[in-house]
Amino acid sequence: MNKADLSMFLKNKGVASLAQQQRFEAIVAELELSFLSYQDFAELLKSELASLNDTTSAAEVYRNLISGLLSEFKRRDLCI
Repeated sequence: MNKADLSMFLKNKGVASLAQQQRFEAIVAELELSFLSYQDFAELLKSELASLNDTTSAAEVYRNLISGLLSEFKRRDLCI
């Protein structure tokens, strides 16, 4: 993203503070983007599932979140 595009983006988002703008510009400058297919993303999510041995509420919520995402991917035929 070039400087003019970034400035317009920030203006449209209501970023008024120079400190906020400079921080956002620093983040964007260091940002690395990559591409994952839905199938690759689903496999990554599966690999990060909390162990069933972890019986904490947080682990259950995490498992439910990941399972919900994976189910939605399958329902929409985005992955197998």
